[in-house]
Amino acid sequence: MALPVGEQWRRPVHLISRLGRLLVPVFFVVAGSTALSEPWHAMPWVIVALITAVAVCSKTLGSYAGAPLGGRTSRDAMRAAALLITRGLTELVVLQAGREAGILTSKLYLNLVAMALLSAALAGPFYTLVTRRFPCRQPHRCDSTRR
Repeated sequence: MALPVGEQWRRPVHLISRLGRLLVPVFFVVAGSTALSEPWHAMPWVIVALITAVAVCSKTLGSYAGAPLGGRTSRDAMRAAALLITRGLTELVVLQAGREAGILTSKLYLNLVAMALLSAALAGPFYTLVTRRFPCRQPHRCDSTRR
């Protein structure tokens, strides 16, 4: 999907998009290396799994419940839920700021970084599952048929 910008903005937008694709993985590596400096053996993995499940379920239920209000189908709602799970980058930015401001303890930071990375990693398989579970019943509305 292209941005609705005038011709004068096409080149800067393209340049920033390419730069973003290069720098986003760097940010994940920096956040991950910060988290790796903490003792992983002491992490309560059951708590991380529960936090991740709550994060995924809340996005899914929120999207699914809000879809009828916006006149959208269940398929659209589930696809939106799958895409909302990818919010890991935003969470990492906020977590990093919270840690540097002294709001988050090292242990809490580590748990939340693990949840953000795990939920972001689950987004792709969840989206694939959603598209298989909720097939398109109106081909004229599906993205794959638009060109």
